[in-house]
Amino acid sequence: MTESSATSNFDNYIIELHDNLDRLREIPDVDEQCSVLIGDLAQAYSEHPSPMQTAMCLSSLFSGQKNILTFLRRASSKIELKKTKIEILQFLKFFVETASNKILPYAVELKTVLLIIFNVDSASDVRAAVFPILSQLMELSAGFPDMESEIDKMATTFLDQIGLQSSKTTATIKGLSLAFLGLLCKYFPEHMRKYADPLLLGQFLKYLHEHLVRDVVKFEMLIASGAMEGLIYYL
Repeated sequence: MTESSATSNFDNYIIELHDNLDRLREIPDVDEQCSVLIGDLAQAYSEHPSPMQTAMCLSSLFSGQKNILTFLRRASSKIELKKTKIEILQFLKFFVETASNKILPYAVELKTVLLIIFNVDSASDVRAAVFPILSQLMELSAGFPDMESEIDKMATTFLDQIGLQSSKTTATIKGLSLAFLGLLCKYFPEHMRKYADPLLLGQFLKYLHEHLVRDVVKFEMLIASGAMEGLIYYL
């Protein structure tokens, strides 16, 4: 497959995803059909992950009115597309790894869509799939002014998961939120200082004490490891 034909395929896959979403109620196995498209897109990219291929895929994924982010925005509340959303997020994780700093012009928009999915979708495994990409973006965006202005939104979102909304939050999401908040402290210490001590430090220690010292709550390895990882990043 030539690079130009691969790029055309990227565009076609994404257009077809949007078409399937438009006909959501008419396609009985829409989630399966969409997930196959994502698999084909991922394979087309991974066969030739050259710098030129990456640039072309960036254009297909993030440019124009019908791209992967507009699809995710539209699909964020669609429980019928759970598998598709997870597979898109898994592909984006791989793509961000290979694109590296080339993703920066799209980093804030990608972060915004990831938070929309996290806040709108109720499935824990879909919500969990946003964290690896967010973590990659934070590492790549350290010192990037556009991302620095977004830190408060992320901090308050995930502090809620371990604080105000903790009774409704699964152990998986609590653990991932704790670790990610620590990561924010590592890469954006100035912006996280107002949350760090005593609020965030107190939460790390609270969850560690509950799950490693006290027998009052059910032990959850995911929460304990997330709190430990977050505390290590924090320190």
